[in-house]
Amino acid sequence: MTILIAIADLGLGGAQQIVINLSNSLVNKGHRILLFDVFPDLRKEGMIRKLDKQIELISPKYSERPKHLFERIVNSLKYRTGLDKQYLKHKREKQHIKDLQHIIENTTVDIVNSHVFWADEFVLKYLRYLHKNWWVTLHGSYVELSRREDAPYFKKQIKLISERAKGFIYLSKEELDLVTSTANSKKLRKKFIPNGIPLKDFPIKRDVHGSISKILVASRAIIEKGWDEAILAVIELNEKGFPLNLLLAGDGPILEELKNAYKKYDYIHFLGYQENVHELIQESDVVLLPSYYEMFPTILIESIVCGTPVIATDKGETKFIVQGNGRDCGLILSSSIQILKDEIIKGLETYLLNRDLYNLHSANAKLDRDRFNIDRIADIYVELYLTEE
Repeated sequence: MTILIAIADLGLGGAQQIVINLSNSLVNKGHRILLFDVFPDLRKEGMIRKLDKQIELISPKYSERPKHLFERIVNSLKYRTGLDKQYLKHKREKQHIKDLQHIIENTTVDIVNSHVFWADEFVLKYLRYLHKNWWVTLHGSYVELSRREDAPYFKKQIKLISERAKGFIYLSKEELDLVTSTANSKKLRKKFIPNGIPLKDFPIKRDVHGSISKILVASRAIIEKGWDEAILAVIELNEKGFPLNLLLAGDGPILEELKNAYKKYDYIHFLGYQENVHELIQESDVVLLPSYYEMFPTILIESIVCGTPVIATDKGETKFIVQGNGRDCGLILSSSIQILKDEIIKGLETYLLNRDLYNLHSANAKLDRDRFNIDRIADIYVELYLTEE
């Protein structure tokens, strides 16, 4: 089966990582995978390196400069003289779409699966003749866009997408309800499929026999991910006599501000973007996710399959991930942002003062590994792709 997977971009993010995991699993099961990113200028080399070599990434050398000397000179003159400051970017974007169209004109595409709103909108606009076999996977972008000032535009597009797509794969009931109400239809084809990861890349960690000392937060460095509250909580716990180190992995707009604000604390470690997050999970005792909002956070899945207990706010599907199999793999915090710092302190103190509970959650997590096996989840995707009306 030939599957075209469209993603908004291949930058940093949970949706991007899930698309990579799914694509890799599908191609290793013998399917041909064409991968298209709507905004290729946002690619991160670390993410591209994770792609299986069998995956056909559209315009793989997108960011390369023109090879011919004459073309480079012309482009340079246009840029320097101000005739078109965006010339190179526009030219590459146009060629990027042409590359996709050329491939699908010469290929029988059996399934289109788009991920994140801008990819859904791209399929709606440019690939109308493939709509018959188009599945949309929801990752949370619709909920975010519905809260913006220009929400009416996005809701109009969502309605059009729902009319053309074969169905929706969802991770969160909140987002599914938004699509259902926006489309004004309860007859949408829909399927819940959880995210998954390659288990081989996340081996079970050793048991922690010493004191709990390393806390990991791995996410984008934005206000809504609760980095500031996590830092303040760890500072307070250190002042109470608990020697904790906080590892903050990720890049984003508030990173430099936080680094400057807390540079005097040698137990607060700003690591920036990390390509191999699993190595940090392995060396950490607890993974903390103090987000203001979430859908289906990948970092919690990665932690659980390693056997690392988690502490997360009650947002999105965190309860399903942490407690969904009838056994706790971590602690769920109150969803109140106003008391988030105190909730983090309470959660960390629970593990620091109750080692038996920590060990139980670690053991439960190891038992839950197969829930999130990407190979099993890819089979569910294929089964859905093959369903008829």
